[in-house]
Amino acid sequence: MLYVCLLSVLISSVAIAIQDFKSRTVYWWWFLFLYVSSAGFIKYFYNHFFSAPDFLVNVSLSLFAISLTSLYYLVRYGIIGLNRIKCSIGLGDLFMLPVLMFCFSPLNFVSFLILSFLIALTGHTVSLILKYREQTIPLAGYWSLMLIPGMLLTERGLFDIRNDNWILLWLMN
Repeated sequence: MLYVCLLSVLISSVAIAIQDFKSRTVYWWWFLFLYVSSAGFIKYFYNHFFSAPDFLVNVSLSLFAISLTSLYYLVRYGIIGLNRIKCSIGLGDLFMLPVLMFCFSPLNFVSFLILSFLIALTGHTVSLILKYREQTIPLAGYWSLMLIPGMLLTERGLFDIRNDNWILLWLMN
């Protein structure tokens, strides 16, 4: 069952990425499918559904980031700034956040977001240099593609997306 869930995560992640990169629209049910298959993977791999404290910390971090983004747009553009957010942040990005909040421990969640933002900005910069005129960044697509290695490395025992001990080991050496 673990491998069925992992295969479902791979399929739905690739489907989200393809749709987001091609048309910047993703069918909503792909996110639901990814959430259910990720939940199944977590359940069968860790023998428990999720860690409530980790999830609540990730929700708090996400709400803080969304609040800061909204505040930035409000200060930068005035009252019309909130309308600009609708053009900048897609629903797919917001639908993808609960999947990521559920899958990662807090430190891995922050690390994942920082790394994925850097990769997304680099990819978008390269696409602008190559003259693709798209102004929006397919963040849900980048997130879904970056979730794949995390799940595969966790399944192989090379990395643990739900455990923050790696930073302690790294700092101690």
